[in-house]
Amino acid sequence: MRRPLLLSVVALLVYGMAAVAVGQLPKGWQAEQFAFPGIDGPVTAFLTWDDGTGEALYVAGTFTIAGDAKASNIARWDGSTWTSLGSGTDGSIRALIVYDDGLGEALYVGGNFSTAGGDAAIDVARWDGSTWSPVGDGTTGTVYCMAVFDDGFGPSLFVGGSFFASGSSAESIARLESGEWIALDGGLGSSRVVSVNSMVVFDDGVGEQLYAGGEFTSAGTVSAGNIAKWDGAVWSAVGGTSPGQGVDGPVRMLDVFDLGSGPSLYVAGQFSDAGGVDARSIALWDGTTWSTLAEGVNGRINSMVLLDDGLSPQIFVAGSFTMAGTETALSLARWEGDSWQAVGDGAGPQEVNALGLYDGGSGIELFAGGPFTITNGAAGSRLMRWDFEAWRSLEAGVSGPVNATLAARETDREVLYVGGDFTLVGPQFDEFPKYIARWDGQNWTALGQMFNGPVFALALHDAGSGPELYAGGDFTMIGDTPANRVARWDGSQWWPLGDGLQGSPTSTTARALISHDDGSGPALFVGGQFAAAGGAGPSILVARWDGLEWSTVGAPGGVSSKTVFDLEVFDEGDGPVLFACGDMESMGGVSARRVARWDGTTWSSVGEPINFTALRISALE
Repeated sequence: MRRPLLLSVVALLVYGMAAVAVGQLPKGWQAEQFAFPGIDGPVTAFLTWDDGTGEALYVAGTFTIAGDAKASNIARWDGSTWTSLGSGTDGSIRALIVYDDGLGEALYVGGNFSTAGGDAAIDVARWDGSTWSPVGDGTTGTVYCMAVFDDGFGPSLFVGGSFFASGSSAESIARLESGEWIALDGGLGSSRVVSVNSMVVFDDGVGEQLYAGGEFTSAGTVSAGNIAKWDGAVWSAVGGTSPGQGVDGPVRMLDVFDLGSGPSLYVAGQFSDAGGVDARSIALWDGTTWSTLAEGVNGRINSMVLLDDGLSPQIFVAGSFTMAGTETALSLARWEGDSWQAVGDGAGPQEVNALGLYDGGSGIELFAGGPFTITNGAAGSRLMRWDFEAWRSLEAGVSGPVNATLAARETDREVLYVGGDFTLVGPQFDEFPKYIARWDGQNWTALGQMFNGPVFALALHDAGSGPELYAGGDFTMIGDTPANRVARWDGSQWWPLGDGLQGSPTSTTARALISHDDGSGPALFVGGQFAAAGGAGPSILVARWDGLEWSTVGAPGGVSSKTVFDLEVFDEGDGPVLFACGDMESMGGVSARRVARWDGTTWSSVGEPINFTALRISALE
């Protein structure tokens, strides 16, 4: 049974006249199975925190969607569901930390933004679990890292990056005190190209100190090669006073790990020398001496985490490299204390920005974030998880908008066909089904060869040999076969419908399909934006395919720049008739605003013109 015409019109209006001809899912199917598998932009930071409702993984970066939730640059994953943090920020987030400023624990974020929750907050903001608030007057630049350290004034929030702190002489690093930014003995460097990328608190034998790593050659009044330490009063170099006693390249990550012989400071980035010792992008500082981790990696390290399973603690590193020690490791590797190992098949040639650990209820897992879309054969847009057997996405979804779904009965099961503007489906796959795929309740499969453009409409139609699947959209090729905007799937391959639709190469498209008998025999009706169909034309906005050839539907009408977005069959009491919905002003030379009726012979308008503004409002309420 077709859905009522009014509901179709309302749906078109709610979606801003975009073609959303989405059918109902079969009984018992879950909409979440078709959610976006991850994040729609780069991930740069992870953090686990309990805001009072349970521990969750917070993911930050530059994105607008997380799973099926709208989320502006930050989102919360509780092991099964994505949620946004209010309206998020209006720019990228690079750092996350939990800090108690005396009012209770809160999540602090740093990056490059001007608002949080819709209110002014420059580069640093505070989230208390329900509300955003600014932190001081913010900074002028970008915040890359944050740390909490007691330098004699009680636990304080420190921020590092590439900035000048507002209302302060602080450069690249600052401490928050009573809402004001305080400089640290001249800061680091004297140029805006200087940056602090990571900070960590480490006791190197003389008490806890704040270590800062990045790209700089001085700290306060001393020379320092990209790494320095702050004791609460003055800066010192690490490993000596010469810049050569630090590291000879950028530091991107600092952390303190204990692999069984006591805590040590691990320094990672992109360098080849640490205090005169050969070290490829990663080195260890025990408070007095630099040492290497075998041969290190042959590229850049962006992030590190320690996983201690109670048997053998390991350090996982991520970045942009192809070798770790003597092992092939594509952007992901683990250090077992004496040797390097790959992590699955890695992230291919793509960079990984951030690592995090989280237990969503089924055991601890490693999360990797970055600009990638595929990891080890799994489709996971910008976010993947490693369960110590394989890489997996967070949701079994598709990598872009779904425009149409169609349920169909096969021999022993009901399946769902999905069409849209996506290029990948499922958490794992062997083929890349572009723009159309089949879901059987457990697995995704491709339908023949790839389309070269999005699919907007799906329909079942029987042209005499049984019901077959038809797809319409903005494509011209399926594999090596020309197919102009409409095609037929016979269960094993795609076939064009004659010469298909013709018109402007940039605007011709099929937006709606429906099987209907208007009195001249069963046929597939196609709506969209086109000037002709096959050899029949001009045929603007709606055409008819009888299985062998195209024909016009009434006299030419409408305007070629207009579009029919949906076709519906509705029985007003005298038998089924065809209705077309779109943004047209006329059909077949007859005035018909937005909705027109085809009785098999002529087009006609449908009652009084619809008040679309009022209908849109009522549909959303």
